[in-house]
Amino acid sequence: MDLLRSVQRHATLMSGCRDCLVLEERCSDQPTILYLQRWESRTALNRHVQSQRYMQLLYAMDLADAPPQISFCEVSSETGPECIQASRQA
Repeated sequence: MDLLRSVQRHATLMSGCRDCLVLEERCSDQPTILYLQRWESRTALNRHVQSQRYMQLLYAMDLADAPPQISFCEVSSETGPECIQASRQA
């Protein structure tokens, strides 16, 4: 967790990082860690993935007891509270 938090601190200081979270769920015998990053652009993400700090993140994943599940999601649009209002009126 210390290694993940170190990468998290570095990522949040990088230009283009919208958010970086490290969450740990301990509800079962096998704790789950969620490491989530949001970037303004693919360019900003690529810059981070190419950094030395990102190598530390890959190293942390190698230390996991089970193979990590990795997903990259690209959002094509974003909306706010108006989405709730529109959905409730439908």
